[in-house]
Amino acid sequence: MERLRLVPLDDTVVFPSMTATLPLDVGNDHRVFLVPRHGGDYAAVGVVAEVVDRVRLPGGGRAVVLSGLHRGVAGAARNDPAGHLVVEVEAKPDETPPRSRTGELEREYRAVVLEILELRGDDGRVAAFLRSITEPGALADTSGYSPDLSFAQKVELLETLSVVERLKLALRLQRERLAELQVRKRIRDDAESGAQKQQRDYILRRQLDSIRKELGEDETSVADEYRKKIADAGMPDAVREQAERELGRLERMGESSPESSMIRSYLDWLLAVPWAKRSEERLDPVHAREVLDADHAGLNDVKERITEYLAVRKLRAERGLTDDPLPELNESKMEARKVDGVEARHALLKLVPKMLNVFLVQRLSYRLIVMVVLSASIASRSCSKDCLTCRSAIRTLFLWSSSRMFALQPRQMSTSRRRICLIVAWLRNEQRGHGKPMG
Repeated sequence: MERLRLVPLDDTVVFPSMTATLPLDVGNDHRVFLVPRHGGDYAAVGVVAEVVDRVRLPGGGRAVVLSGLHRGVAGAARNDPAGHLVVEVEAKPDETPPRSRTGELEREYRAVVLEILELRGDDGRVAAFLRSITEPGALADTSGYSPDLSFAQKVELLETLSVVERLKLALRLQRERLAELQVRKRIRDDAESGAQKQQRDYILRRQLDSIRKELGEDETSVADEYRKKIADAGMPDAVREQAERELGRLERMGESSPESSMIRSYLDWLLAVPWAKRSEERLDPVHAREVLDADHAGLNDVKERITEYLAVRKLRAERGLTDDPLPELNESKMEARKVDGVEARHALLKLVPKMLNVFLVQRLSYRLIVMVVLSASIASRSCSKDCLTCRSAIRTLFLWSSSRMFALQPRQMSTSRRRICLIVAWLRNEQRGHGKPMG
């Protein structure tokens, strides 16, 4: 082990083979041990650096030029007679792995870094420096030069002693950086192309305005042309009203307004839609499924529903049926059904007294009686309050329920009386809903 002065570097990482000038005074030492530090935390691995030169700064301070040699791990520490912290350093030089393990990683790393340099507009000097490095460990350490890596990422790269693992880590970090740069470039290109297109459209429209002025055409003729196209397009009423509204805005603001190009583009889009044109309907489920499978992946349930719908439409067309399986009923049919429903309800209410007599003779359960009362109540609610048939039926039920309650035997009073009382209370509410109480 070698005893070297410990030099902490606050939020700075120096890698082997890297030359750095630091404002330090290392005395007469020829080698120092550089350890990255953040706050009060030191990195587990440092760099043994050689003092290349000592310089004096203009303000009277001192600085040294250091060149990184290899990695090292700090051991026991003590203070020297001058009060400086000296540590025992275990050297960790890079071990060259077999070419079969690093060859592919090196080629991929170089390709990724060269693409990053191309996106950043390198003049070729950094690319030439990258090609000159032959050692895989030193090649991975070149990621430490990147200003886009954070302090934690550089420390992680420094603490990776295995050359293969370090090369994999450097490749992963550079891939992330390349993806970020590509996204930024795509966004910038889209913004520039959009701005160029707007500028080109503006110049062409200004030239078109100049040509129209030379030909004697003005904005009124342009508006009339749009108005004629809108009238001939066969648009639905809602779409036509919107198009005329936008055309009115275009006439009021004129061609000099920057918004006029947007309105004209919107009107051109509306006119390009084939509103009045219809294509021939092709009811072919097999062809439709082929088109759906070619254009969309998955969605089998949706595709099956579409093909089933087309198959039903095709079958109905072959049988000469209408497209709508449920044709609309006209008003006369609806009125006839309404009349039939009223007569059916009245027929039910007229049968209520006979049904009650049958229940009494056959000594049936009170549950059936309650069902009859409920059916009559529901039927009577569907009529108007002045319906004589409903009022008569409710009156019959009310009288029957009242007389039945007083005819109960003592042993039946516990359960049956409560049921009859409920029926009587229910019928009283029904009487209030159909006019004045009866009887």
